[in-house]
Amino acid sequence: MTGAEIAGVGKVVTEAGKAALSEDAGTKAQLARIAENSPEMQAAAKAYAKRVEIRQTIVLRLMQPLGRLAGFSSDYFENQFSDELAEKLTEVPEEAIQPPKPNVAVPAMQALGYSLDEPELKGMYLNLLARASDSRSSAVAHPGIAEVIKQLSGNEARLLAQILAARLTPAIRIKTAISGSSGFQIAHSCIIQLTNLGTGQQATNLDLPGWLDNWSRLGLIEKDFSNHFTDTARYAWRDENPLVLQLREKGLSVQFDNGIVKTTDFGVMFEKAVATDKVAEQASELARMVRQARKAAQSSSNDGETENPPAEPEP
Repeated sequence: MTGAEIAGVGKVVTEAGKAALSEDAGTKAQLARIAENSPEMQAAAKAYAKRVEIRQTIVLRLMQPLGRLAGFSSDYFENQFSDELAEKLTEVPEEAIQPPKPNVAVPAMQALGYSLDEPELKGMYLNLLARASDSRSSAVAHPGIAEVIKQLSGNEARLLAQILAARLTPAIRIKTAISGSSGFQIAHSCIIQLTNLGTGQQATNLDLPGWLDNWSRLGLIEKDFSNHFTDTARYAWRDENPLVLQLREKGLSVQFDNGIVKTTDFGVMFEKAVATDKVAEQASELARMVRQARKAAQSSSNDGETENPPAEPEP
């Protein structure tokens, strides 16, 4: 959206409140009603729809040859793909839209076809295709990125996006005393702080160590315990970590090594290639909701019309 359109959207978002951006269906319906009655949102939705329409035509022209090359014939690629990729390109100037390189696009499209029920992975593939189709950002659309996404689960993809964007994340290595010895053994090799968004309390995820190893294996992060933040407050959470509390409840003596999880240069490239622009995404979602509300209202109005309306009375 343009600056003026975003300003209009911002007004509507303010009226709806912070909760209006949640996934709750009732909240979205409320926001749709507010947006439907907003002149700013109606104008923004009209302009947005026009940009989507133009980019749908461009996407079809650019992607159909690649689709034939890869042999795509599913309902998704025939009916939804061009719409969803066009929406990713709404903020890209027409002159910057280009055919993506086949060695990037074809593997991404093939893998996308197997990830339609994994929203996080699907979004990553679409974002990669959008970056590859934008001459301003195509340099970050590395051919190896689609292969990396294929080796992620939907659950880990959500956390990975946060870790990569942070660039440096405090990490701890937990050690416990060896009985009858002055030495210590590693109990947990690398732990980062996780928070339960519902309670605000620290949480654990038994899959986290494997995810961190996977991201390291893929070259996205480095686990480093030879360096750490000098601000010890960055590690204040460690004594309340559930894993530490469990060990101490067993009467074990616990020690820590402070460290960092660092995003690698390839990890930075990956994040730029697949990250979602949250502000643009929310603005686009609002615009889509207005269009849907208008279509629904128009459909309802048409359903109420009689097939043969009564004739006008003669004067």
